[in-house]
Amino acid sequence: MVRPGTENLQWNHPDMRIRFDAVAAVAALASAPLWAHHSAAAEYDASKLLVLNGTVAKVEWTNPHVHWHLNVKDQTGATVDWYLEMASPNGMRRQGWLPNTVKPGDAVTVEAYRAKDFATVAKAHRIRVPDGRWLWVDSGGPSGPPPE
Repeated sequence: MVRPGTENLQWNHPDMRIRFDAVAAVAALASAPLWAHHSAAAEYDASKLLVLNGTVAKVEWTNPHVHWHLNVKDQTGATVDWYLEMASPNGMRRQGWLPNTVKPGDAVTVEAYRAKDFATVAKAHRIRVPDGRWLWVDSGGPSGPPPE
């Protein structure tokens, strides 16, 4: 039985196919950030707080997280490149950071949580910047918990 007024409706019409494809593409793109987000507890060990003294080699002020490369001397005097993850650029700004707060060549002290799977990767918690201030770099700030 055909409802009145629907006898000319064609579900396989090219316009309907384009609309369906467009809706499917938008839905797939909108759900991508959900797959990309990760739990800090899955990657970092909150029971292993590190204190790293070193020189900033590179600052990557990009979404979804700010990253730094920090040159740290090990026990033998060799320079080791530590890769540090921080909050989002927006979260960093809320903590008082600007993209130029710390520059390559600056000496800093970093408190961070060691990665579970990589020896020289950590999630930074707070950093003493060259002027002596401690600035928080995780989204919880001073009252926030350590990584999940």
